[in-house]
Amino acid sequence: MYSLQTVFLVVVVLYYIITRGFPRLLSWLIVANFEDVLIKKSGLSIKVERIGATSSLFNQEERKIFAIKVHDVRIEKEVSERRSRGGGQGQGQGDVGLSRSDLEDAFAQATTSLTSSQNASMSEVIRVRIPPISGDPCTGVTWQFFGVHIMSVSVMFLREKWPECLLHASAEKITLEGATLNQSNIALIGSITGASVQVLQHAWENSSSSGGGGGSGGERRGVQSVGGSQDPSLMECAGSLKLSVEISAETIAAMENISVQLSQPQVTIRERLLTFLEHKALAATPVVPSPHLPAVVSSYTSPEALLYKYWLFLPLKFQMKIEDIGVKFMNGLGQTALQGTLAAIDLQTHLNREGALENLPALLPDFSTELQVDNTRVQGTHDSLVTLNRFNLQTQFVGDRVNMKSEFRWLHISYDDRDLAVWTTYLSRHRDPPLPHLPPCAVDGQAKERVGASARRSSNNNSKSSGGIASAFLQRYCVGLIMELWDVSCGASVAGSSHGRTSLQHARFSVAVSQWIAQVAGELILESLVSTLGMVKHSVAPAVSSSTAAAAPKRTHVWGTPAYVGLCLVQLSSSGPPPSSTSSGKVVRETLPPLQAEALIDNVQLEWSPELAALLTTLFRYFQQIKSCSRRPRARTQRGVEPQVEEDGEVFSNISAKCTNINVFAVSEQKVSIMARVDSLESQKAAGNFKTVISGTKLLRFVPSGTQYSCVKSSEIKGECGQVSEVVVESVNGEVLVSVSDQLHLTWSTTTHMTLLTLAQEVVAFLTNVRPQKDLRAEPTPAEAAAAAAAGGPQEEGGEEQGGLKLQILARGDIRIGAELSHRHHVCFILGDLTYLMANGRISCQSEELQVHFDQHKIMSLSGGKLSRALNSREVREEREAVPELTLRQNKSWKLTVDTWVFTFPYEYNFAEAFSNDLLSIVKWVKLVHKHKPRPFTAASPLPPDLVIKVRHWQVEVGDDPFEVKLRYNYELLEDEYQEGCKRLKALDSRIEELRKTMFLFPTGKIEELYKNLQEKSSETYIKRSKLMYESAPMRTQLFTWTMEDVVIFALADPIFHGTERVVQHMTNIDPDSPWPEEDQQFSTLWCRMVLASCGEWNFRLRDYPQSLLLMKDVDIWGRLIGAEQRASKRAIRTVNVEVGDSVG
Repeated sequence: MYSLQTVFLVVVVLYYIITRGFPRLLSWLIVANFEDVLIKKSGLSIKVERIGATSSLFNQEERKIFAIKVHDVRIEKEVSERRSRGGGQGQGQGDVGLSRSDLEDAFAQATTSLTSSQNASMSEVIRVRIPPISGDPCTGVTWQFFGVHIMSVSVMFLREKWPECLLHASAEKITLEGATLNQSNIALIGSITGASVQVLQHAWENSSSSGGGGGSGGERRGVQSVGGSQDPSLMECAGSLKLSVEISAETIAAMENISVQLSQPQVTIRERLLTFLEHKALAATPVVPSPHLPAVVSSYTSPEALLYKYWLFLPLKFQMKIEDIGVKFMNGLGQTALQGTLAAIDLQTHLNREGALENLPALLPDFSTELQVDNTRVQGTHDSLVTLNRFNLQTQFVGDRVNMKSEFRWLHISYDDRDLAVWTTYLSRHRDPPLPHLPPCAVDGQAKERVGASARRSSNNNSKSSGGIASAFLQRYCVGLIMELWDVSCGASVAGSSHGRTSLQHARFSVAVSQWIAQVAGELILESLVSTLGMVKHSVAPAVSSSTAAAAPKRTHVWGTPAYVGLCLVQLSSSGPPPSSTSSGKVVRETLPPLQAEALIDNVQLEWSPELAALLTTLFRYFQQIKSCSRRPRARTQRGVEPQVEEDGEVFSNISAKCTNINVFAVSEQKVSIMARVDSLESQKAAGNFKTVISGTKLLRFVPSGTQYSCVKSSEIKGECGQVSEVVVESVNGEVLVSVSDQLHLTWSTTTHMTLLTLAQEVVAFLTNVRPQKDLRAEPTPAEAAAAAAAGGPQEEGGEEQGGLKLQILARGDIRIGAELSHRHHVCFILGDLTYLMANGRISCQSEELQVHFDQHKIMSLSGGKLSRALNSREVREEREAVPELTLRQNKSWKLTVDTWVFTFPYEYNFAEAFSNDLLSIVKWVKLVHKHKPRPFTAASPLPPDLVIKVRHWQVEVGDDPFEVKLRYNYELLEDEYQEGCKRLKALDSRIEELRKTMFLFPTGKIEELYKNLQEKSSETYIKRSKLMYESAPMRTQLFTWTMEDVVIFALADPIFHGTERVVQHMTNIDPDSPWPEEDQQFSTLWCRMVLASCGEWNFRLRDYPQSLLLMKDVDIWGRLIGAEQRASKRAIRTVNVEVGDSVG
């Protein structure tokens, strides 16, 4: 029993010694504390309150067997007074030469050593050897069981360059641990918890920092003033960081995995930081390069060399994750001007290192990256907002292929111009820094030239190297790019205009480029692209949203939608090898191959409105204001020296596009709309030639009502004011051909004219507001003025214009051009086949038939008409030479040739009312609306062209009363029928007499029956002939006919007939006997021509009488012809009302 108690007691004592006493003893031996540790050197002060150790054997929260714990570390950097910019001025300029020579020698030596060291190490891979874990157990034990913990770290750093700026950083805990994963890999894990960084400066120091460096006293005042009434912070950063690095240390160190995790980073930037940095940048004095230094050539390192050199430092797997990011920008009043949040950023990369450097740079190593950004939001003070739900980017490098894919989902951008006030204020103050201050030993002129030349060579080399990287990359590898967007919108609000927003439901862009840029293929898809305005006057709805416009039916236009595209598909492909250039025996291709583009667009809706014009004008002025704030002065160029721009060849060799269901709306200020509907539009361009086919076009005027408008096919539109079935526009070798087929109907009215005029004035006003002001050109020299005068002077006789536009218009089918003069009268021009040609100053217009109808009455008919203009006509020149009174031997001329020209005035139709009251009133109204003023008729005004008129048959008809014509036709029929009846009766009498001679007993009743039948037959014959009388030949309508055959008229203009004074002089010479009024005469019409006319036959006839009322043959008329109309007085002017629609305003 005693032995059992003893054993039990010994066991208990041993248990307590092992579990309680031994650990306490080890803890007392291991955990030794060092308190109040101070380290100072070169102005750097490190204070540690306590240093101790801990172990997982005694602390369950610790994971390492042995860990060092450091508590309350404070690091301070003091200002070195001897390096202060404010001190050291008492030395003067005596030591400048020595310091300058020492600096030049040191700089030259450093440059030489740096260049040589870079060239020597460029061809080698940097290798770091670490003792293997299996061969050195101490190393494995150190990585596995050792750790460092630093608690409460504080750093204060006063920068020597900016002594008034204080940098304060702190962290709650810093942990550094190591681990061995296997026999060859080691890991290093570090974390920083509760870290924060602050850049501090007092507001008084910020305002005084623009004065330059300041003295040491100012520096001390800046440090002591921290903690005043105003927040001294310029920038604040906070967050937690965790870093994990895995290294393979089997033979040579190679990076395996790197993991970075940043939690809740918060950044706050104040406006005073931008001002502070700007002042410091302006106050900084750059070092002027010395002309005695050796020329340093900037060495360019290729990406392949850098990749080869730092190959082992690239991790096989890299992962970076940032969560809960917050950024704030505070204005000068302490208010939040800009705030941004981001939920998470996840970046992952994967690299395969096996055999990657053997074929470099021909084949790239297997490398892939994936970046994902979630829930990004940027909020301004007012309505500015940027929201991105998800952004995903994937890249993959495999062999000679590079693939990249990006995706945006739910990206919405809203902008308010008031949120940019902070940035515009900063940009307005930002200007180019002043010229650097030169030391006392100024550089001479030759040195300046050498420095400038070296700087220019350096900039050129840098530009060539940056451009060569992309060119070399595309030449070596196949590149594929895919970018996709879902639910994207962008809106802007500027003071003084309506809110605008553009949204896109889906977009996808893909492109693939082969090696040496030999083949290029791409595709672009857009679905539901909508642009909306916040509020428009011509819509019943108070506001229009992009979601409402996008959700509307496809064939419905929502008012307040400036642009809508239902579907857009664009495909790109290379059509041949790219242009190449030879250099040193090698073929180098630097440009893209000729591309072919094919586009298909469906359901296009465009709308012009005053609200859109106001928005575009405001945005243009707003961007001009921003541009003026950030504009830097450009270098001046010598006069007459133009910058040379390299011209590249055409990128697209063949372009074809097809657009269907196009509706273009234009709404005026008076809420009247003009709509143009196009069913189909196809266009092709190749080798400088293009062809466009437009089908199903109609023009409609209407007043918008409601919130939507149904877009139907052109065949379903009624009440149109213009219609064109098909138009083909071609351009071949500089010649333009326009072909119109089937139907061309145009209807003009005063309401339509005013609507189009109002829209044109609004567009012109918009273009005037947004048109940039052109710089005034320098005055030309006398030699340039003389050359310009010689080039623009009058042409020689017989000369023709060369070059210019060559145009040909062909119209086939039904062509009708009408005008609504009033509610009573309407005029319509009907043309047959029309041909219009223009080239080298010549114009020719020809039509097979032209009819002019007034109120469904054919007034004029012209067949075989041709109108042409010539600069040098042989026929006109011969006629002018035959008239000795003319001083000008050659003049441009217009020639009209007509086969048959007929004027018809129907019976009881008031043509004077339609022509004089309505048509002429409309013409004068148009001149009044367009503010047309007659040009003064003086001798210096341009000389009008000569007129040549040739008509084979000219006729004027006055219609007769149809009732009287029918009476006369009926009388003639009765007269003819009476003669025929007499002949038939005489024939019957002779027949009866013959029968009586042969038949003595011929019955009398039979004879009466024969006479009765003859009378009935005559009546039937008369009725039948009266019915067929108007079918066999048209009824005569002429009451009076005036015909002229083979009419030729020459109306020649000349300087002796030109001008008011000369025409009046000729008028008094022709009629010297008539008294001339004493007061000055004002003419509304005044002209004088030398007329040479001839007529083969001149005939006046009444009805269809065979005898002419007047007949003349071979008539010749020549002499001066003057046309004059005295300007009417106010009493003689008649006021006419022109009907204009009420909706025009």
